[in-house]
Amino acid sequence: MPTAIPVAVGAPTYAKALSVKIETALRRDAVPGAVVLVRSNEQGNWTAAFGTRQVGQNDPITPLDVFRLGDITETMTATAVLRLQDQGKLHLSDPISKYVDGVPNGSTITLQQLGDYSSGLFSYDQDASLRARYLADPQRTWTPQELLQVAFAHPAAPPSEDDAYTNTNYILLGLVIEKVTGTDAATAFRTLLLDPLNLARIGLSGASASLPGPHPRGYVFAPDTAGGETLTAAQRSAAVAGTLKPVDRTMESPSFAWTAGAAYGDASDLADFFQAMVDGPLLSAATRAERISRMEALGAADPGGVHYGYGIARYGTYLMYSGAVPGYHALVAYDPTMKNTIVVLTNLMWTPTGGAPVARIFAEVKAALGTSTTS
Repeated sequence: MPTAIPVAVGAPTYAKALSVKIETALRRDAVPGAVVLVRSNEQGNWTAAFGTRQVGQNDPITPLDVFRLGDITETMTATAVLRLQDQGKLHLSDPISKYVDGVPNGSTITLQQLGDYSSGLFSYDQDASLRARYLADPQRTWTPQELLQVAFAHPAAPPSEDDAYTNTNYILLGLVIEKVTGTDAATAFRTLLLDPLNLARIGLSGASASLPGPHPRGYVFAPDTAGGETLTAAQRSAAVAGTLKPVDRTMESPSFAWTAGAAYGDASDLADFFQAMVDGPLLSAATRAERISRMEALGAADPGGVHYGYGIARYGTYLMYSGAVPGYHALVAYDPTMKNTIVVLTNLMWTPTGGAPVARIFAEVKAALGTSTTS
């Protein structure tokens, strides 16, 4: 049963009640452990760790623990591209064929369309054969070219204004970053994004499955990475009751996700990066404004109410991104008006019912912070 670090003397008034609600959410979703960070100008800052790093062990998670960040990597990749544009080294109107050969419709797909999911390219991770090969050998090192070869074997739709989430786009943008900077993507992330902010506990993994310590083990209930919806009703009940244990998926090669999903970080560094990306010095004011306006112009939100843009999304008043990767689920959100930041990191990829384990916690934190009293 997840247990929080006791609420410290002097913690914000919302912390005690919110801690209980988070513990309840973790039990309902059978999540082994989590870190929750809240920064609020109006109501105060609070960070708490819940549960265990390793199922069946008394090994408490701490606020300093590092988690895999999954799709949040795309926020970093997109921001690196935008920073290179600010530096005059590329432009979002450039066709991908300028940087990578062999892309279907490559002369008409722009870097902008790659970043905002309107390229029409097939997402390589949705290929059934590739998924089977990954599950059969999760430690295998994949090259970006291998992933793209699978994607390009599928028909591509014409580029358009209609967004369709595809990780292929962000593998291509990773290759663009490497070509323009002349270095590997992990080094480029550090030089462009992380070193300017003095962030040491966040970064992009290479082919190695290792994570900086301390870190929790990462778990799944279902055999496939698509989600827990493959569990039977009886298995779901057993998972929540604790009689069905999740499977450890910590040591899998992040190369399968690379610049679409191989980042890692702790809660504090992730919050610092995201705030700086939205409101800080990483991008020019003009680029930040263009990014947001382009996101809003993409049209109706998906059924979950999320508007996706260039490596960023909007949910209500929050700019945010979330991501899943075998063993882990992460979310970071920032309200630029209220200056509220929320980070939720869990060591479970999907709940037994196939949902995001960060979702219920995010909802509880948002409710606790409420709406601004000054706006």
